[in-house]
Amino acid sequence: MYLVGLQIIACALQGGSPACCPKREPTFRSRTAQVACLALAGAVTMTVAPVGHAHAQRRLDVSYSITVARISVGDLTGTVEIGPDDYTVSANGRVSGAARVLTSGEGSSIAHGIVMDGRLIPTNFASKSTFPGDPPEVKMEFEKGDVRKFDAAAPGRDRVPLPEANLQSVVDPLTAMLVTFDNAADSLSQEVCRRTMAVFDGHQRYDLVLEPKGMENVKAERGYSGMAMICSAKHKPIAGHRASAPLLKFLSGREIEVALAPVAGTRVLVPFRLSVESWIANLVVKATRFEATLKPLPH
Repeated sequence: MYLVGLQIIACALQGGSPACCPKREPTFRSRTAQVACLALAGAVTMTVAPVGHAHAQRRLDVSYSITVARISVGDLTGTVEIGPDDYTVSANGRVSGAARVLTSGEGSSIAHGIVMDGRLIPTNFASKSTFPGDPPEVKMEFEKGDVRKFDAAAPGRDRVPLPEANLQSVVDPLTAMLVTFDNAADSLSQEVCRRTMAVFDGHQRYDLVLEPKGMENVKAERGYSGMAMICSAKHKPIAGHRASAPLLKFLSGREIEVALAPVAGTRVLVPFRLSVESWIANLVVKATRFEATLKPLPH
């Protein structure tokens, strides 16, 4: 969700080199919200109370603006549908504004899963991208929290090896948007931010380590207005990545701040805002729309 801004900063750090900002038109990787916003979830094995209404389906419609140095560089829209037995998350993103000088395009991704014993368990994930260095298409199948099958372009020799053990007890980047909690009081508990998430995007395996920072009031232009939990997040690459990648160098040791807001009628929080500070320019991904609705299930 914020990768466009990070890519621009990474290019700036390299002086806009062709290797970083190629002339061919790339596509925004909505699937690679991986590093933070689309990777904010409890571990798949975490037990929680039921996340959906027993006789209805909750739907969250979100829209995010992406800015670097307060200049618009892109936007992202998404939906989250949570029922008593299953869930679906989808996202669509595009580059816009000043960012078109360096990169442009759009992309989409979708994830499905089941709700079992109060747990969110992914079953399928798919995304498409033409962004340089990424596989054009990724498809994954999960079974009980483990990657059973994935179809993606073969990794280059310059990538850190990806052992099979790294494909166990992981979550896809879109399921990672859904941060669960045990009861209504816990949505405002510091424990929401005290966790480590294991994420696999079909190419890279990484951990996202969260720590609590506090709370604050947030307000979208449309929809939610209220308290949000503030977490600090650090990205820890595990396998499948390029150790020399400019983006990883940029993120190394850098704190990402994430604000998590509750989805009304569920025990799930979703990122409302994400920010990354840099001496060059601050990156901010912020919800402009955060609207939850209730949809009765057919009898």
